[in-house]
Amino acid sequence: MRTPMRTGPRAVGILATASPAWAALVAALDELADADKAPPCANDPEAWTSEQRWLRDLAAQTCMGCPIRAVCARFAVANREPSGVWGGIDFTPALGRPPIVRT
Repeated sequence: MRTPMRTGPRAVGILATASPAWAALVAALDELADADKAPPCANDPEAWTSEQRWLRDLAAQTCMGCPIRAVCARFAVANREPSGVWGGIDFTPALGRPPIVRT
């Protein structure tokens, strides 16, 4: 069962089992904000959920320099995100292919 959470302009469903990962992500984002910094996805959030593969690839590459990339990826895995780029991983289904993991 997903618990509805509000973040930004739209509601996000959080699985009950993903609550600890969600709390860690929120804490990491708060730390960045306290240091007057933002994750790269804050600059162009549409790229991380684009239907265009090349734009999601660019977003995933941009994640590589993010200080909270691992926390973000852990949340996405825990929450079983169905699509989008999270922590440098493109979870968007591609005709039966698994997500692309960049290391």
